[in-house]
Amino acid sequence: MALEEPTVFISASSDMTEEVASVQEAVRHLARDLPGGRLQPWFWKDSDPGDFVTGRPYQAVLPRMHDTDLRAVVCLFGERIGTPLPGDFVLPPEVEVGLPDYVRFPHNGANDGKTVPLTGTLFEMLWAHQLSRRDGRLVFTAFRAEEALARNANLTPGQRR
Repeated sequence: MALEEPTVFISASSDMTEEVASVQEAVRHLARDLPGGRLQPWFWKDSDPGDFVTGRPYQAVLPRMHDTDLRAVVCLFGERIGTPLPGDFVLPPEVEVGLPDYVRFPHNGANDGKTVPLTGTLFEMLWAHQLSRRDGRLVFTAFRAEEALARNANLTPGQRR
């Protein structure tokens, strides 16, 4: 999908609905302060449902990270890291993402406690960071883990995981 104006791509796990709305509003606010006011947030739930074909992962039709109108990427994670990509998902040809050892693809439902599945949001974050190293694109990654925060609330900084 080609972008038509400067865009901030937002990628988030489904438990980050409130945070996505906050980022969208922040981007719109920022756009008001820019010359020409041209900057839009892009989150897949705001796209035309006709863009998505049943049986294909959303990543197959999302804006490409190398699009020159993509100005920044914001990745948000909560208690979830997203939905595992299907085993037949094919990385776009321009992606040179080497998966970290802790990411398993295809995941096949395995839960060994040492790896996580390659999810859509995780894929988008890895891809964005790859481009950031190459061309200096802005990438913001935020994590919110309420359970972990609550568990560590009474610990000193040196004791926290």
